Amino acid sequence: MAEDENCQKLRDGLKAVRGELEELLNALSSDAGSAVDEARDAAPVAPTGDAQPNFFAEITQGDQAPDDELYRKVLRIITSLGYASTLVLQHRLEISYRQASSVVAALERDGMVAPAHGFRPHKTLAPAYALLESLEARPGDPRKR
Repeated sequence: MAEDENCQKLRDGLKAVRGELEELLNALSSDAGSAVDEARDAAPVAPTGDAQPNFFAEITQGDQAPDDELYRKVLRIITSLGYASTLVLQHRLEISYRQASSVVAALERDGMVAPAHGFRPHKTLAPAYALLESLEARPGDPRKR
């Protein structure tokens, strides 16, 4: 009898946690949608010079240059979503959490995303949109899509 009561308490607790998680996900989804609108409304800022910020140094091996395609993938992901999230990058790029966390930290350091507020994702800033646009528009680039 006591086991049944404990099981019921556990089920009720899990249901409450699940409800809270669903509310949090809904809030994040609505925040992300408004972040996309705000970022697109912001005035575009051209990147300084032609040099790309080297925020992939943490995930490239040795002295190799950063992977241009990976760089574009990250920019495509964060500009299409309007935010950068460690978990999203980890799953979409199939990299470790540590690597994804390093990428997000570097994006923030390089001014591509805003600092996070608590556990909310980082808002994508106008320089990321401008940089992706300039990378996609490079003449003679065979990887242009």
